Amino acid sequence: MSNEKNKKIICVLNGGLGNQFFQYAFAKCISLQSNRELYFISKEIKNHTNDYELDFDIKNNLNSFQNKINLLSLIGINTKRSNFVINFFYLLIRVLIFISKKILKTTELNKILFIELINEKSNKFDSSILNSCLNSKSKFLFISGYWQSRKYFQNKEEEIFSIISINESKKNNFKSMSKIIKNTNSVAICIRIYEELPQTNKNTSIDKNTMGGIPNIDFYNKAIDAIKTK
Repeated sequence: MSNEKNKKIICVLNGGLGNQFFQYAFAKCISLQSNRELYFISKEIKNHTNDYELDFDIKNNLNSFQNKINLLSLIGINTKRSNFVINFFYLLIRVLIFISKKILKTTELNKILFIELINEKSNKFDSSILNSCLNSKSKFLFISGYWQSRKYFQNKEEEIFSIISINESKKNNFKSMSKIIKNTNSVAICIRIYEELPQTNKNTSIDKNTMGGIPNIDFYNKAIDAIKTK
């Protein structure tokens, strides 16, 4: 029984709050069902400025995976950050997988000794991956993907949703806006401050007049006018 308690699942966080919640939910479900300790780590091992990604620099050694996982805290979810040993194992398995692909020309490797990395294969629910995670015997199980399906955590959905808590803002302007939203026929407009575009060797430029970059105010005014006509 002690060996079971020593097993760990490490969720590789990637993206913004919405993406991270799906990743958290899947990892939490596996943690609850297989009695694994749950840790979090960043996908990237290079410098980033976003709070949800962890800085890594050779000069700062492996400890530069700093405790910056905080987007999930916005919805009341506490995260347990990876330590030096976990960071090292994560880098090790990624390097070995890279070598197997580039040199050995194989994609079969995803496990070595007591370390295993399971990657999402598609954006659709994959029951085989869920089963692989639940049945894994590896002491350190890393999972990397978006996992954007409720089926990945439906067995523990109620328990996971009960963890979420959003603190009510104490600012008067937010309270006033909240009353207006509740008392009127309200709609929401999502404002993205960036846009990811597919790039090819032939087309690496971004046409900011059509999409990409930061849309100007005219874009949103037109959207509002369109909504008013509905």
